[in-house]
This record gives sequence, C-alpha cells and structure tokens, in this order.
Amino acid sequence: MKRNFLLQFCIATFFILLHLSVSGQITGFSKIRWSRERIAPGLAWKSSHCILDDSLPQNINILRVNMNKRKISLVHNPSENVRTSIQADQAGAVAAINAGFFPTV
Repeated sequence: MKRNFLLQFCIATFFILLHLSVSGQITGFSKIRWSRERIAPGLAWKSSHCILDDSLPQNINILRVNMNKRKISLVHNPSENVRTSIQADQAGAVAAINAGFFPTV
C-alpha cells in the first residue's frame, strides 16, 4: 500500500515538475490554445496542435488525474510488445499512455 502511494506520488510530482520546467523554458508555452475534455470523474485530457518557438508542429497531450478520485497503476510486459489499447482493456483502464519511447537500460 505504501509502495503504491509512493509510486503515485512520484508520477504526479514528475509531471508537475515537467510542466513547470517546460512552461518556463519554452517561449509561448503559456499562450497555447488547449482543447479540453472530461473523460471521467477525476480524469481530464488536454491537447494542442501548435508550433512553439519556430519549431516543427507539435502534438501535445496531457492527461490530468485527480489523485483523490482516481487510482494510477503501471502495466509493463518485458517479454513482448503489446498494444497500449490491449493492455488497457486487459487492465480495465479508463485511459492509457504509451510510454514505449523511454529507455529501459
């Protein structure tokens, strides 16, 4: 139980710090026009298609989780690649994030 809470806290803290550091470093980040959608109680999705700081077009998606209303868990299959949608269905998830681009070594 404590381990699960610690993991949730670390994930939430990571995304909060990431948002703060990105918004302070990228010119125009605060001026992005966001589309917002409430997915379920305690779960909201924000997205934007924009060009920041004379870069290539960006597709930004943010999943906001109210930790008082929702539970977060991580699912990982080290033996094979499995589509995010299949893992989400098997876990009974309301939403899922594909994080396959993170280095695992």
